[in-house]
Amino acid sequence: MKILFASFAFFLFLTACTASKWASPNDSHVAGISAKYPGASVEQLKQGRKVFVDNCDSCHLLDKLRNKDEAALGRIVPVMVEKVNKKKGDGTIGKEDQEALLRYLVAVNTAN
Repeated sequence: MKILFASFAFFLFLTACTASKWASPNDSHVAGISAKYPGASVEQLKQGRKVFVDNCDSCHLLDKLRNKDEAALGRIVPVMVEKVNKKKGDGTIGKEDQEALLRYLVAVNTAN
């Protein structure tokens, strides 16, 4: 377990603190995920983008997450949300924001 954590921490270190360019959510992003997430909206994806920019962008490149499939993102996002909430305080990223973040990342991947 320690080796896995150390490997993950090293990966995060390598991708840390690099600016990224952001896709502005639009109707094509919603269309790309609507089968998986009925009820998804541009507004929800914009909220997910905001969550990422406010909490993740200072250390993580969006480009590094573009190669991740939905299953991988589904594993990564909760772990990182927990870390943000520990660092910044519980409730920094709530359940709705976490879901918006996941949907935004999946939408960005689907558009590529």
